[in-house]
Amino acid sequence: MDRDPQVLRLLRVKDLQQCQEFAHVLLFIIAGVLVTTLKNTGILPNNFFTIWAFQIGFTLQIILFSLGLTDKLNTLKNRLAEMNLSLEDKVKERTSELTEALARVKTLSGFLPFIGCGTR
Repeated sequence: MDRDPQVLRLLRVKDLQQCQEFAHVLLFIIAGVLVTTLKNTGILPNNFFTIWAFQIGFTLQIILFSLGLTDKLNTLKNRLAEMNLSLEDKVKERTSELTEALARVKTLSGFLPFIGCGTR
């Protein structure tokens, strides 16, 4: 049984892109830890960058996660606006259909006394 097409259908390209972005952001904190570890073991010299590497990496990670979250919120906001417009169009369409149906019912109800089906 070939499951590859099923897996590909389940994985959406957008989700894969978000996972890649997440992995790229994590590289900053990993790089900071690596530089700090190498400094603490004496492989790298003590300078501004090596002393503050972990904090710099963590700060960059927070900034990039914040930008990603902002992008996600803007995307959701735009989708919500599109859905509201679509819903408004559907409501207008359905309202016009109901108005036409009500007009037909009123027209037909006017003929009821003439065909002998009057209300009692």
